[in-house]
Amino acid sequence: MNSIQRKAEFYAKLASIEKLESLERWQKEGLMLDAVRAGLIHSLFGAMKAVSKNKRFLKSWGDSDIPGPWMMIWDIHPWARTLIGDLVDKGEADVREFEKKITKYLLRSEIWRLDRSTRRVVVHPTVGGIIFDGLREVIQADPFLFDRCHICENIFVPGKNQKYCGKSCATKALAPWKAKYMKTYMSERRKIEKKGRSNRRS
Repeated sequence: MNSIQRKAEFYAKLASIEKLESLERWQKEGLMLDAVRAGLIHSLFGAMKAVSKNKRFLKSWGDSDIPGPWMMIWDIHPWARTLIGDLVDKGEADVREFEKKITKYLLRSEIWRLDRSTRRVVVHPTVGGIIFDGLREVIQADPFLFDRCHICENIFVPGKNQKYCGKSCATKALAPWKAKYMKTYMSERRKIEKKGRSNRRS
């Protein structure tokens, strides 16, 4: 799985969660681990503790020792949910508030560095800005990477010819067709067996 795919999978999962505080602790830790694997958070170890006056955020973790990476996920969650959801459902998203937040909190890239060996400019974002830059990157990927499952309504990153988010939803979607097929198949089979028995008696 490539880097953009991992990032897209992370943001799809995030966009499908209505309220982060409703997750179990192991699910929250899993989200942070997914963000590290996608390269959106550098590390869970040695990370600073999150400091905030937002009571909802403070309750979201469940105790006073909130890891810093959880705050980054908390900050990007509403944007991933809104922007990806609007693009998938409506075909457009208003990004003005998102851009204001990035500018206000200095989350834009701080340094541009020339890599002399490749003759390319490499952008070095702020630590907090990586997760925001990642969202912009996956949203602007060509082709668009996200879709909504027609069965469970979750956002996912489809593979080639994939219509549903997973096996369970594909099974549910095919259940009516499969029942009809099996009814027709069994009816035909009984006719053949009945005809075979009558031929043997003759």
